[in-house]
Amino acid sequence: MGAFKGSPGISGRFAFRVACFTALIAAAAVFPCRGTEGRAADTNPGSRLVVWVLSDIQPARPSERRHFETAVKDAADSLGKIHFALAAGDMLHRSSHAGDWDWFLRTRERAGVPFWFEIAGNHEARNLPYYRERTGKPLHYAVSAGNVLILCMSNEARGAPTIISDGTFRWWKRMVEQNQDKIIITMTHATPRRSGLAYTIFPSMIMRDSDRFFNVLKKHRVDLWISGHAHQPYYFGGKNSAPAGLRGTLFANVSSVKEDFPFDPIESRILYFTTGSRTLLVRTRDHGQSRFVKSQDIKHTLGRPFAWDGSPPRMLP
Repeated sequence: MGAFKGSPGISGRFAFRVACFTALIAAAAVFPCRGTEGRAADTNPGSRLVVWVLSDIQPARPSERRHFETAVKDAADSLGKIHFALAAGDMLHRSSHAGDWDWFLRTRERAGVPFWFEIAGNHEARNLPYYRERTGKPLHYAVSAGNVLILCMSNEARGAPTIISDGTFRWWKRMVEQNQDKIIITMTHATPRRSGLAYTIFPSMIMRDSDRFFNVLKKHRVDLWISGHAHQPYYFGGKNSAPAGLRGTLFANVSSVKEDFPFDPIESRILYFTTGSRTLLVRTRDHGQSRFVKSQDIKHTLGRPFAWDGSPPRMLP
Protein backbone atom coordinates (compact mmCIF):
# COMPACT_ATOMS: atom_id res chain seq x y z
CA MET A 1 0.00 0.00 0.00
CA GLY A 2 1.23 3.48 -0.75
CA ALA A 3 1.07 6.26 1.79
CA PHE A 4 -1.95 8.53 1.86
CA LYS A 5 -0.94 12.09 2.67
CA GLY A 6 -3.21 13.10 5.52
CA SER A 7 -3.16 16.06 7.87
CA PRO A 8 0.17 17.13 9.38
CA GLY A 9 1.11 15.05 12.39
CA ILE A 10 -1.19 12.13 11.49
CA SER A 11 0.26 8.98 10.00
CA GLY A 12 -0.75 8.31 6.41
CA ARG A 13 -2.44 5.01 7.10
CA PHE A 14 -4.31 6.34 10.13
CA ALA A 15 -5.55 9.32 8.10
CA PHE A 16 -6.73 6.92 5.44
CA ARG A 17 -8.59 4.84 8.04
CA VAL A 18 -10.35 7.91 9.41
CA ALA A 19 -11.35 9.02 5.92
CA CYS A 20 -12.74 5.55 5.20
CA PHE A 21 -15.49 6.03 7.76
CA THR A 22 -16.87 8.98 5.81
CA ALA A 23 -16.42 7.21 2.48
CA LEU A 24 -18.57 4.31 3.65
CA ILE A 25 -21.66 6.48 3.43
CA ALA A 26 -21.27 6.44 -0.35
CA ALA A 27 -20.18 2.80 -0.69
CA ALA A 28 -21.92 1.26 -3.68
CA ALA A 29 -22.77 -2.16 -2.29
CA VAL A 30 -22.32 -3.91 1.04
CA PHE A 31 -23.42 -7.53 1.18
CA PRO A 32 -25.15 -8.79 4.35
CA CYS A 33 -24.78 -12.19 5.88
CA ARG A 34 -26.11 -14.88 3.59
CA GLY A 35 -25.34 -18.04 5.49
CA THR A 36 -22.44 -20.46 5.34
CA GLU A 37 -21.44 -23.12 2.82
CA GLY A 38 -24.40 -24.67 1.06
CA ARG A 39 -25.62 -28.18 1.69
CA ALA A 40 -24.31 -29.48 -1.62
CA ALA A 41 -20.75 -28.47 -0.73
CA ASP A 42 -21.03 -29.90 2.79
CA THR A 43 -22.46 -33.26 1.74
CA ASN A 44 -20.06 -33.76 -1.18
CA PRO A 45 -16.79 -31.96 -0.44
CA GLY A 46 -15.04 -33.79 -3.29
CA SER A 47 -17.06 -31.65 -5.75
CA ARG A 48 -15.74 -28.42 -4.28
CA LEU A 49 -12.79 -26.32 -5.44
CA VAL A 50 -11.31 -24.26 -2.60
CA VAL A 51 -9.11 -21.23 -3.33
CA TRP A 52 -7.28 -19.16 -0.70
CA VAL A 53 -7.01 -15.49 -1.69
CA LEU A 54 -4.74 -13.18 0.30
CA SER A 55 -2.74 -9.98 -0.03
CA ASP A 56 -0.54 -7.42 1.73
CA ILE A 57 1.60 -9.52 4.03
CA GLN A 58 4.65 -7.18 3.90
CA PRO A 59 6.28 -7.45 7.34
CA ALA A 60 8.33 -4.30 7.90
CA ARG A 61 10.31 -5.97 10.70
CA PRO A 62 10.89 -9.59 11.81
CA SER A 63 8.34 -9.31 14.64
CA GLU A 64 5.58 -8.73 12.06
CA ARG A 65 6.27 -12.04 10.36
CA ARG A 66 4.01 -13.69 12.93
CA HIS A 67 0.95 -12.31 11.09
CA PHE A 68 1.53 -14.45 8.00
CA GLU A 69 2.77 -17.33 10.12
CA THR A 70 -0.51 -17.19 12.05
CA ALA A 71 -2.51 -17.25 8.81
CA VAL A 72 -0.51 -20.19 7.50
CA LYS A 73 -0.99 -22.18 10.69
CA ASP A 74 -4.73 -21.50 10.69
CA ALA A 75 -4.98 -22.56 7.05
CA ALA A 76 -3.09 -25.77 7.73
CA ASP A 77 -4.94 -26.63 10.96
CA SER A 78 -8.51 -25.55 10.24
CA LEU A 79 -9.35 -24.99 6.57
CA GLY A 80 -9.04 -28.48 5.17
CA LYS A 81 -8.04 -29.07 1.56
CA ILE A 82 -7.07 -25.88 -0.28
CA HIS A 83 -6.40 -26.55 -3.95
CA PHE A 84 -4.39 -23.40 -4.67
CA ALA A 85 -3.71 -19.87 -3.45
CA LEU A 86 -3.87 -16.47 -5.14
CA ALA A 87 -1.67 -13.70 -3.70
CA ALA A 88 -2.69 -10.23 -4.87
CA GLY A 89 0.65 -8.51 -4.25
CA ASP A 90 2.75 -6.88 -1.54
CA MET A 91 3.91 -10.16 -0.10
CA LEU A 92 7.04 -8.44 1.22
CA HIS A 93 8.03 -5.03 2.52
CA ARG A 94 11.61 -5.18 1.23
CA SER A 95 11.11 -6.95 -2.06
CA SER A 96 14.82 -6.97 -2.98
CA HIS A 97 15.95 -8.67 0.23
CA ALA A 98 16.86 -12.34 -0.30
CA GLY A 99 16.28 -13.26 3.33
CA ASP A 100 12.73 -11.92 3.24
CA TRP A 101 11.94 -13.89 0.10
CA ASP A 102 13.42 -17.04 1.62
CA TRP A 103 11.21 -16.57 4.71
CA PHE A 104 8.07 -15.99 2.65
CA LEU A 105 8.56 -18.96 0.34
CA ARG A 106 9.55 -21.26 3.21
CA THR A 107 6.65 -20.15 5.42
CA ARG A 108 3.94 -20.58 2.81
CA GLU A 109 4.98 -24.20 2.27
CA ARG A 110 3.71 -24.96 5.79
CA ALA A 111 0.13 -24.16 4.72
CA GLY A 112 0.04 -27.38 2.71
CA VAL A 113 -1.23 -25.52 -0.36
CA PRO A 114 0.31 -27.16 -3.44
CA PHE A 115 0.09 -24.27 -5.91
CA TRP A 116 0.63 -20.52 -5.48
CA PHE A 117 -0.10 -17.86 -8.08
CA GLU A 118 1.01 -14.35 -7.20
CA ILE A 119 1.29 -10.90 -8.73
CA ALA A 120 3.58 -7.98 -7.94
CA GLY A 121 2.15 -5.16 -5.85
CA ASN A 122 3.68 -1.72 -5.40
CA HIS A 123 6.32 -3.12 -3.03
CA GLU A 124 7.48 -5.82 -5.47
CA ALA A 125 7.38 -3.26 -8.31
CA ARG A 126 10.42 -1.59 -6.76
CA ASN A 127 12.50 -4.42 -8.24
CA LEU A 128 10.51 -6.35 -10.84
CA PRO A 129 13.46 -8.35 -12.25
CA TYR A 130 14.12 -9.79 -8.80
CA TYR A 131 10.41 -10.48 -8.29
CA ARG A 132 10.32 -12.48 -11.53
CA GLU A 133 13.48 -14.35 -10.54
CA ARG A 134 12.14 -15.38 -7.12
CA THR A 135 8.59 -16.28 -8.16
CA GLY A 136 9.23 -17.59 -11.66
CA LYS A 137 6.13 -15.70 -12.83
CA PRO A 138 5.79 -13.22 -15.70
CA LEU A 139 4.10 -9.89 -15.04
CA HIS A 140 0.86 -11.12 -16.59
CA TYR A 141 -0.37 -14.66 -17.08
CA ALA A 142 -3.48 -16.84 -16.93
CA VAL A 143 -4.37 -19.80 -14.73
CA SER A 144 -6.94 -22.43 -15.65
CA ALA A 145 -8.82 -24.63 -13.14
CA GLY A 146 -11.80 -26.48 -14.59
CA ASN A 147 -13.81 -23.87 -16.44
CA VAL A 148 -12.41 -21.05 -14.29
CA LEU A 149 -9.94 -18.73 -15.99
CA ILE A 150 -7.90 -16.39 -13.76
CA LEU A 151 -6.19 -13.40 -15.39
CA CYS A 152 -3.30 -12.17 -13.25
CA MET A 153 -1.78 -8.71 -13.83
CA SER A 154 1.09 -7.28 -11.78
CA ASN A 155 1.98 -3.67 -11.10
CA GLU A 156 4.37 -2.77 -13.91
CA ALA A 157 5.89 0.46 -12.57
CA ARG A 158 6.99 1.94 -9.25
CA GLY A 159 4.51 3.93 -7.18
CA ALA A 160 1.38 3.39 -5.13
CA PRO A 161 -1.25 3.28 -7.91
CA THR A 162 -1.37 0.12 -10.04
CA ILE A 163 -0.06 0.81 -13.53
CA ILE A 164 -0.93 -1.67 -16.29
CA SER A 165 0.72 -1.25 -19.70
CA ASP A 166 -1.24 -0.99 -22.94
CA GLY A 167 0.22 -4.31 -24.05
CA THR A 168 -1.02 -6.08 -20.92
CA PHE A 169 -4.43 -4.44 -21.26
CA ARG A 170 -4.72 -5.72 -24.85
CA TRP A 171 -3.81 -9.24 -23.64
CA TRP A 172 -6.48 -9.04 -20.90
CA LYS A 173 -9.10 -7.73 -23.32
CA ARG A 174 -8.39 -10.50 -25.82
CA MET A 175 -8.55 -13.17 -23.10
CA VAL A 176 -11.88 -11.83 -21.81
CA GLU A 177 -13.42 -11.59 -25.27
CA GLN A 178 -12.26 -15.04 -26.37
CA ASN A 179 -13.25 -16.91 -23.19
CA GLN A 180 -16.83 -15.89 -22.52
CA ASP A 181 -17.64 -19.59 -22.14
CA LYS A 182 -15.53 -19.59 -18.94
CA ILE A 183 -15.93 -18.25 -15.41
CA ILE A 184 -13.44 -15.36 -15.54
CA ILE A 185 -11.59 -13.91 -12.55
CA THR A 186 -9.24 -10.92 -12.76
CA MET A 187 -6.59 -10.24 -10.10
CA THR A 188 -4.78 -6.91 -9.72
CA HIS A 189 -3.17 -5.24 -6.72
CA ALA A 190 -5.29 -2.08 -6.71
CA THR A 191 -8.88 -1.88 -7.90
CA PRO A 192 -10.31 0.05 -10.88
CA ARG A 193 -11.46 3.60 -10.18
CA ARG A 194 -15.17 2.90 -10.73
CA SER A 195 -15.32 -0.41 -8.85
CA GLY A 196 -17.45 1.14 -6.09
CA LEU A 197 -15.15 0.07 -3.28
CA ALA A 198 -15.04 2.59 -0.45
CA TYR A 199 -11.43 3.75 -0.73
CA THR A 200 -11.41 4.53 -4.48
CA ILE A 201 -11.77 8.24 -3.68
CA PHE A 202 -8.00 8.21 -3.06
CA PRO A 203 -5.78 8.37 -6.21
CA SER A 204 -3.11 6.17 -4.63
CA MET A 205 -5.62 3.36 -4.06
CA ILE A 206 -6.69 2.71 -7.67
CA MET A 207 -5.50 1.50 -11.05
CA ARG A 208 -4.39 4.20 -13.44
CA ASP A 209 -6.33 4.48 -16.73
CA SER A 210 -8.86 1.93 -15.54
CA ASP A 211 -11.81 3.20 -17.59
CA ARG A 212 -10.49 1.16 -20.55
CA PHE A 213 -11.15 -1.97 -18.47
CA PHE A 214 -14.67 -0.79 -17.64
CA ASN A 215 -15.44 -0.31 -21.32
CA VAL A 216 -14.76 -4.03 -21.78
CA LEU A 217 -16.74 -5.03 -18.66
CA LYS A 218 -19.83 -3.28 -20.04
CA LYS A 219 -19.84 -5.67 -23.01
CA HIS A 220 -18.22 -8.87 -21.72
CA ARG A 221 -18.69 -10.65 -18.41
CA VAL A 222 -15.95 -10.99 -15.81
CA ASP A 223 -17.39 -12.79 -12.79
CA LEU A 224 -14.99 -11.65 -10.07
CA TRP A 225 -12.30 -8.96 -9.72
CA ILE A 226 -9.87 -9.52 -6.82
CA SER A 227 -7.68 -6.76 -5.39
CA GLY A 228 -5.75 -5.85 -2.24
CA HIS A 229 -3.63 -2.76 -1.48
CA ALA A 230 -6.00 -0.86 0.86
CA HIS A 231 -5.32 -2.72 4.16
CA GLN A 232 -8.95 -2.08 5.04
CA PRO A 233 -10.40 -4.36 7.78
CA TYR A 234 -13.69 -6.11 7.08
CA TYR A 235 -15.47 -4.26 9.90
CA PHE A 236 -15.17 -1.00 7.95
CA GLY A 237 -17.45 -2.38 5.22
CA GLY A 238 -17.28 -1.16 1.64
CA LYS A 239 -15.00 -4.03 0.56
CA ASN A 240 -17.43 -5.62 -1.91
CA SER A 241 -19.26 -4.02 -4.80
CA ALA A 242 -21.25 -5.01 -7.88
CA PRO A 243 -21.66 -1.79 -9.89
CA ALA A 244 -24.70 -1.27 -12.07
CA GLY A 245 -24.18 -1.19 -15.82
CA LEU A 246 -21.77 -4.12 -15.95
CA ARG A 247 -22.54 -7.74 -16.74
CA GLY A 248 -22.34 -9.10 -13.19
CA THR A 249 -18.80 -8.37 -11.96
CA LEU A 250 -18.26 -8.62 -8.22
CA PHE A 251 -15.32 -6.52 -6.97
CA ALA A 252 -13.82 -7.94 -3.77
CA ASN A 253 -10.93 -6.57 -1.75
CA VAL A 254 -9.08 -9.36 0.09
CA SER A 255 -6.43 -7.55 2.17
CA SER A 256 -4.75 -7.66 4.50
CA VAL A 257 -2.81 -10.30 6.38
CA LYS A 258 -0.73 -7.56 8.01
CA GLU A 259 -1.89 -6.07 11.33
CA ASP A 260 -1.27 -2.36 10.86
CA PHE A 261 -2.93 -1.56 14.19
CA PRO A 262 -3.39 -3.74 17.30
CA PHE A 263 -7.12 -4.18 16.67
CA ASP A 264 -6.71 -5.23 13.02
CA PRO A 265 -7.65 -8.78 12.01
CA ILE A 266 -5.26 -11.08 10.15
CA GLU A 267 -7.61 -11.34 7.22
CA SER A 268 -8.03 -13.14 3.90
CA ARG A 269 -10.78 -14.63 1.71
CA ILE A 270 -11.69 -18.20 0.82
CA LEU A 271 -13.51 -18.97 -2.44
CA TYR A 272 -15.72 -22.07 -2.71
CA PHE A 273 -16.79 -23.32 -6.15
CA THR A 274 -19.19 -26.29 -6.29
CA THR A 275 -19.44 -28.51 -9.35
CA GLY A 276 -22.70 -27.98 -11.24
CA SER A 277 -23.57 -24.83 -9.28
CA ARG A 278 -23.63 -21.19 -10.38
CA THR A 279 -23.13 -20.03 -6.77
CA LEU A 280 -19.69 -18.86 -5.68
CA LEU A 281 -19.33 -18.62 -1.92
CA VAL A 282 -16.88 -15.92 -0.80
CA ARG A 283 -15.94 -16.10 2.87
CA THR A 284 -13.83 -13.80 5.05
CA ARG A 285 -11.40 -15.53 7.38
CA ASP A 286 -10.09 -13.96 10.59
CA HIS A 287 -6.98 -16.07 11.06
CA GLY A 288 -6.09 -14.57 14.43
CA GLN A 289 -9.43 -15.75 15.80
CA SER A 290 -9.49 -18.93 13.66
CA ARG A 291 -13.02 -18.19 12.50
CA PHE A 292 -15.08 -17.18 9.52
CA VAL A 293 -16.83 -13.83 9.80
CA LYS A 294 -20.33 -15.02 8.89
CA SER A 295 -21.69 -11.49 8.52
CA GLN A 296 -19.31 -11.08 5.55
CA ASP A 297 -20.40 -14.20 3.63
CA ILE A 298 -21.30 -13.52 0.00
CA LYS A 299 -23.10 -15.82 -2.39
CA HIS A 300 -22.35 -14.52 -5.86
CA THR A 301 -24.17 -15.84 -8.93
CA LEU A 302 -21.74 -16.86 -11.66
CA GLY A 303 -22.40 -16.55 -15.35
CA ARG A 304 -22.42 -20.34 -15.75
CA PRO A 305 -22.20 -23.47 -13.58
CA PHE A 306 -18.79 -24.48 -12.33
CA ALA A 307 -17.31 -27.53 -14.05
CA TRP A 308 -14.18 -29.39 -12.89
CA ASP A 309 -12.77 -32.89 -13.21
CA GLY A 310 -10.45 -32.59 -10.21
CA SER A 311 -7.35 -31.75 -12.25
CA PRO A 312 -4.80 -29.38 -10.69
CA PRO A 313 -4.61 -25.76 -11.88
CA ARG A 314 -2.23 -24.91 -14.70
CA MET A 315 -0.59 -21.79 -16.02
CA LEU A 316 -1.41 -21.02 -19.62
CA PRO A 317 1.27 -19.92 -22.11
